[in-house]
Amino acid sequence: MLKIIPPTNQNASSCFIESASQFNLEVRFSKKSKDIINNDCQVKVYKTGETLFHQNQIAENLYFLVNGKVEFTRKAEDQNITFATVTEHIVPLGVSGLNSPGRYMSDLTIIEESQILIFPLSVLYDLLIIDQISGASLMSFVLSRSTELLWATRHFKPAKPKPIQKKFNGVLFNSDRDIVKRLTNSAFFAQLDKERLPDLLKFSELLLFPANEIIMNEGELCEDLIILFTGSLEANFSFKLDNKIVQKTRTIVTPGVALSWANGHSNLIAPYSIKSNRDTAILKFSKKNLRSMMEVEPLLASFLFQRQIWQIGRFQQSANRHFNFTDNPGSEFLKTLISFNGSKIPVQSPLHCAVHMIDNRFTRKFGLDCIYEAALKGNEAEKTVGSLALDALKPVEREHRFFEQLNKIYTRVASAKKGTNASSLRELIQLDFARAFDQVPYVIKGMENLPKESKTIFIYNHLASCPENVLANGHAFSIDSHFVSSKILYQNTVTEDKELFAPVGTPNFGVTVIILDLITLLFTHQSQIDLMKHNLRKEARKESLFIEAQKAFDEGRPLVIAPEGTSETPDNLTTTSPGPLKLGAFKLAANLKPSPVIVPIALANFDFPVSGTNYAAVIKPGFRLSDMVADTSSEAEIESFLKEYRKTFRSYVEEAIELAAELNIMPFAKRQTLSTNVGLLSPVEEEFGTDVREVEIQNHISQTKEQDFILYGSSTLRLWKEAKTDLGIPHLSNLAFGGATIAACQAFSERLLTTRTTNGKIIIYAGDNDLGSGLSVSEVIRDYKNFLITVTELLPNFEVLVISIKPCPFRRHLRKEIEEVNFWLEKYINNKENWSFIDIHSSMLDAYGENKNAFYSDDPLHMNDVGYALLGKKVRMSLNS
Repeated sequence: MLKIIPPTNQNASSCFIESASQFNLEVRFSKKSKDIINNDCQVKVYKTGETLFHQNQIAENLYFLVNGKVEFTRKAEDQNITFATVTEHIVPLGVSGLNSPGRYMSDLTIIEESQILIFPLSVLYDLLIIDQISGASLMSFVLSRSTELLWATRHFKPAKPKPIQKKFNGVLFNSDRDIVKRLTNSAFFAQLDKERLPDLLKFSELLLFPANEIIMNEGELCEDLIILFTGSLEANFSFKLDNKIVQKTRTIVTPGVALSWANGHSNLIAPYSIKSNRDTAILKFSKKNLRSMMEVEPLLASFLFQRQIWQIGRFQQSANRHFNFTDNPGSEFLKTLISFNGSKIPVQSPLHCAVHMIDNRFTRKFGLDCIYEAALKGNEAEKTVGSLALDALKPVEREHRFFEQLNKIYTRVASAKKGTNASSLRELIQLDFARAFDQVPYVIKGMENLPKESKTIFIYNHLASCPENVLANGHAFSIDSHFVSSKILYQNTVTEDKELFAPVGTPNFGVTVIILDLITLLFTHQSQIDLMKHNLRKEARKESLFIEAQKAFDEGRPLVIAPEGTSETPDNLTTTSPGPLKLGAFKLAANLKPSPVIVPIALANFDFPVSGTNYAAVIKPGFRLSDMVADTSSEAEIESFLKEYRKTFRSYVEEAIELAAELNIMPFAKRQTLSTNVGLLSPVEEEFGTDVREVEIQNHISQTKEQDFILYGSSTLRLWKEAKTDLGIPHLSNLAFGGATIAACQAFSERLLTTRTTNGKIIIYAGDNDLGSGLSVSEVIRDYKNFLITVTELLPNFEVLVISIKPCPFRRHLRKEIEEVNFWLEKYINNKENWSFIDIHSSMLDAYGENKNAFYSDDPLHMNDVGYALLGKKVRMSLNS
């Protein structure tokens, strides 16, 4: 039952005015506005257990908690999920009713008797039109108090960070030819008439940030609205779970995502810590400009405040995933998210299809395609749900990319033609495996224990194959051994081209030998034993193994051995590993000259699905067998040692298990002492996936018998809008994507370039983003070389034109590095038949100067029309030659 507060109590407008003063906010009402509010709004009392509104109910009122206690719940899969409890004064309730299609997104239940101010939405909308300045002031207040909803959802309100990490203020620039189009299609601006967007943008400014710069710190006071325009951001936020403060990281690459809030007159607590992952442009609405907008364009200001309130709802849904779906597969969250937004999702939405395809590794690609289609091309609700689903399904998507990478590796090896350069093939396979493991959160402890001397034997516990990693034809890779090779040894060893040895070995010895560069990988797999030469006598095979191992040793290549001799027993699980240690590896160590150092590497979780685990490795200090066994020629003494050493090795595995479990909540300072990809830049597939899908959507190009011309690379080519006209090429396909690194170009090359015709020309520009993100010259050259090898594989009959890295004001501090890469690139290209190097660098040296130059205007990173005219001229000259 309801009880109306007697007229002697506070009227509605006074509630807002006094609350604004209490919370250091500002609300200005004209007499007309006060009369409207006082006449049509009222304060009522609700008793414990009463429900204010229901999920998906058509919204008629906006409510404010004057005092008391309320609880938000949502229904999903026949269960109620409580996600927030509110006790703060004058917090808006039911703000989702402000958004299309005007329905509440949850149930609201009174937990303790509460006074509620009821504000009819029809009255609010009338007020926004009748008294626009007062309306904008009210919406500013509603936004400010709505921030409490996020803190209630996270169960944590961050304190001001001490000390505040130093921030970079960005470089101001005033022009970008994609600005209106790029933002019109974003969910944040979707409800604004396209004709009004330029009017709104007059109150904004664009800021350019280089890679790895801190833009905002969680908990600090912020006064500006920050919206991602281009690039990639790492956003960190904190929440309380089981009485522990947990930090989570999101990678934001979608344009138009608001990551702060601003009310135009006071400071609000920042909801995220934000850092740029690569060159990133931010759209900023400053407090000063918001204040001006409230006076000059109050309706636009009200719109901007309303969209920030809408964004808070997205923040809540993202945080809600971490509480209620921590241990559940991402597909469950997808079902629930669709249920939460069911009234807004069309019945034929691809999101409904995704639910049925996301759980199977062989159909997962199609499920993810459906979600991306909704996020990029759907209505406002589909874009919202699609984006949130992609965020929730990141572990599942990473498992999919891991599985796809395994398929790619298998195909690369199986389809290698006779005469393929073995060294290049090995290099590409190692990089392929390294990229596969980038999809999995991993941690390596003890890298300092890797010996400097090459005459070393590495031993590791061999774990069972995970069924989710088995290919469609039944092939199962030895995941753990490839991790040791590609992530521990390969990346920490200077490699030179070596011959690739065929596998040799013996069932009795329990090993197979594979030599990769300076790394010799020894492991047992029963299916491989079947391929051995059965006509060799056992002793001959054993002798052959010793000869090959000693030869590798003499050439300075370490050995990697799984001494258990199998991965197919109950002892080959993380919970039981290692199994009994066989003599073979240690007899080998006893016979090699000189006596090798044996370095143990304990592995954990490689037998679990990628989407729900962290891989872990612990490298322990090495030892010589003679330090442990008095008589290394005695099998009995070695066996006695191995029986006890198995227990010791088990303690190493348990240490790896604990390390993996701690990884997600590990303090940043401790993570810095380890080798891990957690908290670092996302894999390129995650970093650029949305940009590449936009390219695919915009380039539905049918096969043609005529020559195909392709632009491929980063924004320097993506922004070349007049390329067809400048080059006189009607069949030109622009497949470049924003912020692309060389590694990203290689990662997506098979996806973007294999649908082309069999002959044509490809024009490539890449490299400056790599140097800008901190890569060394040698790393850029390595990546460029491997990328160009991939281009040759995919487009063997294409003419390849590679453009030099351009100079620009934003990269003047990298001039030396740019010139070194260009020097190598020109030399490399000139040695290739039917390839051309296009030098634009030497014609644009003025761009390194402090003053403005002809090639750049306000944007210090991307060329103006004069710069593109020069680029067009240089490319035409190369094509005509």
